[in-house]
Amino acid sequence: MRFFAIVGIASVLAVGNALAATCPEPSSISQKADTQDQMDGIAYSATNADGQWSGFTPDAEESNLNKFKLQNQKETETSIICRYESDSEGISLALKK
Repeated sequence: MRFFAIVGIASVLAVGNALAATCPEPSSISQKADTQDQMDGIAYSATNADGQWSGFTPDAEESNLNKFKLQNQKETETSIICRYESDSEGISLALKK
């Protein structure tokens, strides 16, 4: 009985990990000048096996994306958010669920 409980718990944890999204590599992120909600800034996008990621930073200029490192990943009810930072700036990308 104990064996089945352990196998059941391990299965649930494995499925949960399999469903977790992987943040895009900084080298796969593209950027372009854009206007959203009447604000000028930079739109960021990337595509990986999990889908289309997007982000927007108002009043920003193009960045050297090769200097960005993934800092953290957060999951909300509606999206998964990846935060990237360099020495002087930061951006976020979201994947809508």
